[in-house]
Amino acid sequence: MSHNLQFYIEGVWVDPVVPNNFDVIDPSNEDAFAQISLGTKADVDKAVAAARRAFATFGFSEVEERLDILNRVIEVYKKRSKDLALAVSREWARRARWRWTARSASARRIWRRWPRC
Repeated sequence: MSHNLQFYIEGVWVDPVVPNNFDVIDPSNEDAFAQISLGTKADVDKAVAAARRAFATFGFSEVEERLDILNRVIEVYKKRSKDLALAVSREWARRARWRWTARSASARRIWRRWPRC
């Protein structure tokens, strides 16, 4: 299921307070290939309020718990990296193979420098 027109807030996909759809254009042919929702101040306020509530507990969580969450994010990134590369390639009108190679290499360099506990 695609969530291009929603925002991920407090662990769930939510509709924008005020719909504000925006066409994503492929610069190579100027065709719209997707739509996303642009957030408004109300959407940002909703997300910031959720982040503040989360910080009340997450801000005091153990380092191991935080690393576990980051490792899960990295695993999802690895699984979806080809999808992400193709989306970015189309949006930037770049060859997909170049984007895939460049982004994957960059992510691997960052991950190798990540502190281990």
